[in-house]
Amino acid sequence: MEEHALGKRVKTLRESRGFNQKQLATTAGITPATLSRIEAGKIQKIRPETLLGLARALGASAEYLTGQSDHLNPRNILESDECLMEIFASYIRLGKERRETLRNMARFLASEEDHEGKATST
Repeated sequence: MEEHALGKRVKTLRESRGFNQKQLATTAGITPATLSRIEAGKIQKIRPETLLGLARALGASAEYLTGQSDHLNPRNILESDECLMEIFASYIRLGKERRETLRNMARFLASEEDHEGKATST
């Protein structure tokens, strides 16, 4: 995680959403003092429930807030990947049994990919 990514992203989103610190803190379930320290980069490791509260209040993913992703929320991920959009559009048309089959195929392929990656890195 980039140093102070959390604080920078929280502050930028807070301001773009038109929240002051007290409003966001109340919505996220934290104190304004805690929010101020997060935005100032004085708190790098926050409790998961605090991170999730901020993410919900700001309409962002926890991964985005912590700098682990450049996608603001899961919808951004779908919109940025045409192949994924096609898979998702097909998935929602499937019945329950075929969705489970597709899910199992994806797990199998991901497992194979993981296994092949480990084999080439050793």
